[in-house]
Amino acid sequence: MTTRREPPRTAAASGVRVVRPSLGWIAAGAGVAYAVLVRPRLLSWGATRAESAGVLPGDELVRARWQTTRAVTIAAPAADVWPWLVQMGFGRAGWYSYDWVERVIGAGDFAEGGSARSVLPQFQQLAIGDSVPLSAEGGLTAAVVDPSRALVLRMAMNVLSSAPARDGDRVVLNWTWAFVLIPVGASSCRLLARVRADYHPRAIGLLLPTLLEPVHLLMERAMLRGIRWRAEGRARGTLSEQGGLRGDRSAAGRFRAHLLNPVLRVLLRSPAHQLLSGSVLLLEYSGRRSGRRYGLPVMYAATGDGFVVMAGQPAGKTWWRNFSGEPRPVVATVCRKQEPGSARLLDAGSDEHRQAVQVYQRRFPKLVLDPTAPVLLLTGPVGGDTLTPTDS
Repeated sequence: MTTRREPPRTAAASGVRVVRPSLGWIAAGAGVAYAVLVRPRLLSWGATRAESAGVLPGDELVRARWQTTRAVTIAAPAADVWPWLVQMGFGRAGWYSYDWVERVIGAGDFAEGGSARSVLPQFQQLAIGDSVPLSAEGGLTAAVVDPSRALVLRMAMNVLSSAPARDGDRVVLNWTWAFVLIPVGASSCRLLARVRADYHPRAIGLLLPTLLEPVHLLMERAMLRGIRWRAEGRARGTLSEQGGLRGDRSAAGRFRAHLLNPVLRVLLRSPAHQLLSGSVLLLEYSGRRSGRRYGLPVMYAATGDGFVVMAGQPAGKTWWRNFSGEPRPVVATVCRKQEPGSARLLDAGSDEHRQAVQVYQRRFPKLVLDPTAPVLLLTGPVGGDTLTPTDS
């Protein structure tokens, strides 16, 4: 005898209400996971719990509504690391991080053309009250100078302009940047970097976790590793003027594509665009073969007819190849305004190309340009094709 099998009863058939998680709950859960599992690691990369919780020189200068503590171990005595710290700054030895990023944000004027790979005697004397510029506008002031032990820099910054704050400024970040050397035996040390910040209005605190923290981590981590590489190489006598950190190029590419560019796109479309709009625009275009839509932040120089864009390090990038041949429709977001137009690749070696390079060089006199690098000219609409602006 066979028995008849009943089909399984569905939740609806059994009268049970199926509750599906909403996007709001998913987002809230992701936010909690980030705050509990990810963010603490961003704020304390490389540092032990004791180092993160400990008191460091300069802590008393600013009330900390926001604080990060990061660290590396360096196989060199503290006295060999100190010269690299004391010479940092805009127009000095640089910041030992991603130089091209420093140039984009206006902090990339270097005494050696890039972050120094040698100890520069002219920048070895630093006293309390001396300036350590972040940009041509000025910036940090030395608040603590304890050779081979601690360097603490301080600045009250106008967040909208990145310039030193003035009386009456409404959006201000008051912060310190401490570099502390702790000996570990006779031939190595720990380098701790701590940022403490107070700010007003309180709304700035909402932007720090989403916009600043990931970028700050990658830039400061590269800096700490850059200092370690230089100090250890000099101690071993193997530091080369042509050498470099292995893997920096691929790491920089991942950083640019997956973190920096998305952050810049948000900033360029936001009320905070003034931080970048003077030198960076958002170039939107469609891939020549794929038809896929791209949004790429690029440095630009304005001309009477439009904008000049140069592709730096063209051997490692291919996006500019989409503009060879006939002009291609684009949308340029400048000062938060979307301007439909067209872009074309100028013929290398032509008078037009040389003139465009000269325009770009005048706009960015500190950059060392390759006169043969690809150059795009962005102008008003050409022909019938246009690219529809996206909603910002």
